[in-house]
Amino acid sequence: PYALITPGHAAERGCQLSFRVPGEAARLVKDLAARGIVCDSRPPDVIRVAPVPFFNTFHDAWVFAGTFRDLVGTT
Repeated sequence: PYALITPGHAAERGCQLSFRVPGEAARLVKDLAARGIVCDSRPPDVIRVAPVPFFNTFHDAWVFAGTFRDLVGTT
């Protein structure tokens, strides 16, 4: 199971998305990196991705979403 913990209101968040992935964050970061997706972790259980339009395309975001779903499931 995972949870999106990024605030819903634009004024309360930055450019990254943060997900709480209990007990899986370190493994997930490694698995994503093995598939060419760069993100980072914040111990003990948070991963962060930054889908910034200046650097990432819609396709990049689409690939991340599909890969994330494949690795953690649809909770």
